[in-house]
Amino acid sequence: MEDNHDRVIVHIDIDCFYAQVEMIKRPELKDKPMGIQQKNIVVTCNYPARARGVGKCMYITEAKEKCPELELVNGEDLAEYRRVSASVYSTLCETGCPVERLGMDENWLDVTQIVKLRLMEPSDIEHKLRGNTLGELQCEECDCVQSLKIGSIVAEEIRESLKQRHGLTASAGIAHNKMLSKLVGSKNKPDNQTTISSSGIFDLLKADNPVTSIPGIGRKAGDILSSAGIMSLKSLRESSVDQLIKTGIARSQAEIIKDLSWGRDSSEVKMSGKPASVGLEDRFTGIYQKEGCREKLKWLLGRLVQLLAEDGRKPTNIKVTVRDYYKDKIIKKFHKESRQIRISPRLFQLEGGQIKDDCQEEILDICMGLLAKMIDFKDSFHITLMGLAVTDFLEQMEKKSSIKHFFISPKKDGMPSSVPTEDVRKKKLFKEDLNPGKRKSQDFFQIGKRPKNTTESIDTNENIVCSVSKQPDAQQTQKQPMDCPKGFDPDVWFQLPMDIKKEMLSNAPDSGQNQCFSMKNKTSESEGSSGKSETEADPTFLPKNDKTEKLPESKCSRSFSESDNDANCPPEYDKDIFCQLPADIREELKQQHSSVTAKQSQLQSTRRSPSQSRPKNKTKSSNSILNYFTKK
Repeated sequence: MEDNHDRVIVHIDIDCFYAQVEMIKRPELKDKPMGIQQKNIVVTCNYPARARGVGKCMYITEAKEKCPELELVNGEDLAEYRRVSASVYSTLCETGCPVERLGMDENWLDVTQIVKLRLMEPSDIEHKLRGNTLGELQCEECDCVQSLKIGSIVAEEIRESLKQRHGLTASAGIAHNKMLSKLVGSKNKPDNQTTISSSGIFDLLKADNPVTSIPGIGRKAGDILSSAGIMSLKSLRESSVDQLIKTGIARSQAEIIKDLSWGRDSSEVKMSGKPASVGLEDRFTGIYQKEGCREKLKWLLGRLVQLLAEDGRKPTNIKVTVRDYYKDKIIKKFHKESRQIRISPRLFQLEGGQIKDDCQEEILDICMGLLAKMIDFKDSFHITLMGLAVTDFLEQMEKKSSIKHFFISPKKDGMPSSVPTEDVRKKKLFKEDLNPGKRKSQDFFQIGKRPKNTTESIDTNENIVCSVSKQPDAQQTQKQPMDCPKGFDPDVWFQLPMDIKKEMLSNAPDSGQNQCFSMKNKTSESEGSSGKSETEADPTFLPKNDKTEKLPESKCSRSFSESDNDANCPPEYDKDIFCQLPADIREELKQQHSSVTAKQSQLQSTRRSPSQSRPKNKTKSSNSILNYFTKK
């Protein structure tokens, strides 16, 4: 694999993270040797304690022997450390670069784009390297040294930002890949940074270094390689991929290990999301009874619920981990077992940050069942470690009625349906009405029913979004051979196909009262239009020829005579809408109105003379409405 020098990767490592968080809360501990205690171990310490010989993961008794004045702070509650870690991650994300978390105190940043932008800026100022270098800062293959110098400037700015905003010091490594940036960042600690180029790779990855010094090669992989005689980086470089495969390592993994030994790493900086699992473990002197196991699981579950409350997701899988000291004595090495099972997410429904008591008992029963598969409670046992973790989280689903669905429905081109494209624009389809007091023909496009006697009017300037072709400009309109005839809306006319225009012009001589493409309501006679003809009252009326031909219904609105229809329109219907309905529908509505009117008249006459019996020659229909009003 070829080594790519186009990238600039920065690795940020917060110095003695747990200790710094405690020193911010208690500034008096800043210059004193201080360690973070978890159980009987010092998990980390500040640099004054390290100068006295105290190291990470050292037993408290040994740490006290090396530094009697060592101040110990209980660090078993990780809530505050998680909060600070999340704040640091948010600050790093503000750079706009991809940020990948590595534990609570380490992060990778790909600052390549920032470096490229600064290289493009015209400036007479020379970019000077900040911090330290490992080996000579030069490259025979390409001109990547200038990018690494600017990367060192960016790294210094990031470290300064963390110091000002969070009070935390950090060390940084700058290189052209992730592995080199992580390894070189630890060379000058604390509160410092180091840059490495391709010429310094063998100063960092020395031939006699163990294979486990490379990130990605853990203890198990190291044991496999050691069994084949591959113990140093030199022997790993001299081995072929086929030799590595013979040790039991997969080909893909063997190729990656081989590249890492030469300082090549093509892995990208991936934005970190929420963790795939949430859990915790606890080590203790020993539990020997079944009841003690349940109590320890209950304590672990309480801490786990706090973590889930911060996370906000619900798990669907739970895992129990345990270590039995008696089994360790048999196999003569540290050994942990685990069992997992699917679980209903309803059991983790939180109320006030806690789960219900019945749900807690059900979860504990499930965990005890898993534990029973690993520990024989009828026999003697000695448990020194127990853990509880959850995985396979269920994301909160949006309801089908959520408004977000209107913004995340991509079309074929990936454009959300709510975003108008170039060929979709707003177009005014209706001209100003001569009678704004009445409802307009836009009512047909409104969703939902309107009250029958409403006086609300619709704004004639309302824009409606539709897919239309581009409207021709003024010059094109003048050159167009078929100009808009008098009485038509020009905006609508220019959108019509050519064949429809020709047909409309051929059917529209000088006389008649045929109406087509009416965009507004006709003025009523009560409002002063009785002395004018329909054509004068509404310029959108089209004259028809002497043969009174009607235009096809598929191409224009249906022709009708307003005077005839207005006279026959039932009073409960809107006249304007009624007049534009097809003839068969109008006729049906009229018949319904006549039928209802006749039945109402008959009912009223029955109420006026209740003692009068019905004529014998008239039989009451079984489905007559009178059945609901008359006595049997």
